[in-house]
Amino acid sequence: AAYSLTGAFHYATGLIGKLQEDPDIEITLPLASIGIRGTKIWANAIDQECRIYLEDGQAQVHNSAGSTILDHELGLRLKMLPNSPPSAPEVWKPEVVEWLKETTSF
Repeated sequence: AAYSLTGAFHYATGLIGKLQEDPDIEITLPLASIGIRGTKIWANAIDQECRIYLEDGQAQVHNSAGSTILDHELGLRLKMLPNSPPSAPEVWKPEVVEWLKETTSF
């Protein structure tokens, strides 16, 4: 599956992640792409940054400036500037995760 998105989103692979041994899913954002496997992921762009949090699974966040693997319960930031690589994944405080989920809920 391949998606091209702008703005906030929450994505859960559901049956794709469960039925396929190595699902091939790509989400393209304006400044990066996310390749996901068995994943529940949240993302939102605010204040010139895209914040990406992985609740479950694994994801590769990549653009022309760099690439990183995002694992279960880690988050990263991506500055909304050309040639800006994804930040190193890190553990986020629970209140930051809740804020992201609240600002991404529709």
